[in-house]
Amino acid sequence: MDTRLRFSQKGVLIASLRTVQLTVGFTTLFLTGYAASIFQGDFFHTFALTFASFSWTLLLLILIFILPHWFPKWNFYWGRLGVEIITLILWLSSFSLLVWECTAGDAAFAVFGDSGNTEFVAYVTASSIKSAIIGLKVATGLACINWVAFAATFVIVSTYWFSQSKRDEFLNN
Repeated sequence: MDTRLRFSQKGVLIASLRTVQLTVGFTTLFLTGYAASIFQGDFFHTFALTFASFSWTLLLLILIFILPHWFPKWNFYWGRLGVEIITLILWLSSFSLLVWECTAGDAAFAVFGDSGNTEFVAYVTASSIKSAIIGLKVATGLACINWVAFAATFVIVSTYWFSQSKRDEFLNN
């Protein structure tokens, strides 16, 4: 009998958090990609990190949902917790980079806007530029939500796993 713990089978809370993580991650990826395309690659490093974070999230979800069911012998929990930690760090990095981009962009727009350069003011107030800036700000908030969701699932999963290992130790003695 396979007595290993399967996180993907535990609770509606974890499943709903995983769904939120995937949806919010894709939306963040889409918004940063839109900003990178509008600014002609100027925000490409932000998009690249968000793409890496989302790709890693997909790998994590594949690891969590497919590995325990189809390949139970490869279900290694310390490795899964390590992957959770890496995902948490990637989304924190994406959030931090988006905050920096928005802060630096707001400062640059304020300086150039106050200079009276009419071409720059017309450029910034163009609808596509304005929507890209708003999209980056929304992506920043969503990346923060995703980071908090990953922190919550990490805490829930690790406390459950450690409580299970203590219970198994008690039952085996």
